[in-house]
Amino acid sequence: MVVREDAAKAAFFLADRAAMARTEQFAVMKSEIDGRPIIVLVNTALRDRTAQENFPFFVSIGTTIENPNEFGLPSNEEAERLNIWEDEIEANIHALTQYAFVGRVTFNAQRELLIYVSSKGALVKKLEEIVRSGACRPFGFNVQDDPNWEAVQPYFEKRLPNGEKRGFLARIFRR
Repeated sequence: MVVREDAAKAAFFLADRAAMARTEQFAVMKSEIDGRPIIVLVNTALRDRTAQENFPFFVSIGTTIENPNEFGLPSNEEAERLNIWEDEIEANIHALTQYAFVGRVTFNAQRELLIYVSSKGALVKKLEEIVRSGACRPFGFNVQDDPNWEAVQPYFEKRLPNGEKRGFLARIFRR
């Protein structure tokens, strides 16, 4: 697991996360791609361009679902572990930079977090450090300049990605 540097920082993260939650509006989209279910949770409150202007870097963080069901989705127990992992990742991001949590995608035994950040240098180093340390579940990540939030526009338009657009998970896990 990712170790938070101190309890005060963790408490601040939780308090700040609770404040952000008051302005978040999540929508759930469900569909199928190649006969497999895709479930997208997206914060539609971030659709507004003014909410986007301070976060020019897109961060896609993905992990493999352990023991997925026949549809490639997590069990209840695995969903709990994924939620804990997500909170730990968010806490580490929060400690380094301002961010906007756009949502997450669950598809084909993979979970992808969709996040935009205001700066990327220290974050990339921290994520690389976490991956190398093995302190939490294995994951991959991709960071790219995306000031127009093109990577997530289909979700805001309530369009699930087609075969050409679902490249982030494919790039993260291609090894």
